[in-house]
Amino acid sequence: MTHHRTGRRRTALAGSLTGLLIAAVFLGGPASPVYAGPAEDRQRVQILSETGTPSIRAAAAKALSGTDTDIAAFLETGLPAAQELDDALLTAQISSVGGPHVRAAAQKAMLGTAKDIREFLETGQHVARELDDRETIRAAMAAGSDTLKREGQKVLDTGDWAALRSFVTTMLPRLKVQDDRIATARTLSWGGPEVVKAANAALNSADDAAALREYVATGQHVAREKDDRAEIAELVKAEPAMRASAEQALAGGTGTIRAYVERYHRIQVNRVLAAGGPEVRTAAQKALDEDTDRAYVVFLREGQHEARKRDKAAGWKPPTPAPAPVVTEPTRKPAPPEPAKNTTPAKEAQPARELAKTGVDAVSIAGTGALTLAAGVGLLVATRRRRSA
Repeated sequence: MTHHRTGRRRTALAGSLTGLLIAAVFLGGPASPVYAGPAEDRQRVQILSETGTPSIRAAAAKALSGTDTDIAAFLETGLPAAQELDDALLTAQISSVGGPHVRAAAQKAMLGTAKDIREFLETGQHVARELDDRETIRAAMAAGSDTLKREGQKVLDTGDWAALRSFVTTMLPRLKVQDDRIATARTLSWGGPEVVKAANAALNSADDAAALREYVATGQHVAREKDDRAEIAELVKAEPAMRASAEQALAGGTGTIRAYVERYHRIQVNRVLAAGGPEVRTAAQKALDEDTDRAYVVFLREGQHEARKRDKAAGWKPPTPAPAPVVTEPTRKPAPPEPAKNTTPAKEAQPARELAKTGVDAVSIAGTGALTLAAGVGLLVATRRRRSA
């Protein structure tokens, strides 16, 4: 970092208003100037009372209301004391808005001497800020788009402090807004009504940077839970047998609700795959391999229909189901004589015993039917949404 120490010193000197004022007033003289006389001293104090930092202005104004002795005392002791106070205040202000490294360096300086604070203002804050800037860029790259990663790496490779500062203050905010805009627009392709509504509101907001960030961070998740709850309500309305599992999911909170809806979307994709042609099966398998709810929903809304068109164009037809057997009324015969009574269970009890042998009961069969119907209902819900979109 030695290659830009000179630049830092220049920046620090340029940013030290008190130092410039003192240099201007004393015309570049030594630290303890030789005063020409009361008139000249009063003129210098007058300048400081108008252009100095807050503490210097207040002390200079007080000295101007006094005698020549007060003026001389201010220039000799009051001015350095006021500067130390303003340096400490400035260090505290820098610490309050700085990153972790800047705060640590400022805290260390404030626990030291006036010289330590002056060194922080002139050089230490810049060294610490470079470390903070590098960490800020790396963190943004880890969560950002390919464009942000590429531009971030480019500026990190330069090793130039001014380039890092410029990137963090100007380029990085623009790239983050661009990433948020893309992420928001993508949710339009697979979100439900509430997600679409919230996404469009963020995209059309006057303060788009703040609105997009809020949507990506929290808004989309709030909207998606509303959509999930509405979808579960539709499924339960169509298939009452699902009520118990649905209520359990709804009672579990956001994560459980989301997992419940994703599971049924995956079931829907599997059912479409099982009944579809080659193109439909390929598209469905791709969605299953991606294993995201976005992939499931996009397939159910659009992908399956596009794939079905390709299957139809290729001449694929679903297999014709076998005809149901024709049942004819048998020739009536005389009723056989009534058998003698015994303790053997009736013949109607045989199916129940057979189910018991296989470990399958009526509840399991009902559950399977509910699951199958739930998948079909969910598919219908997704299809309706696609058509209304």
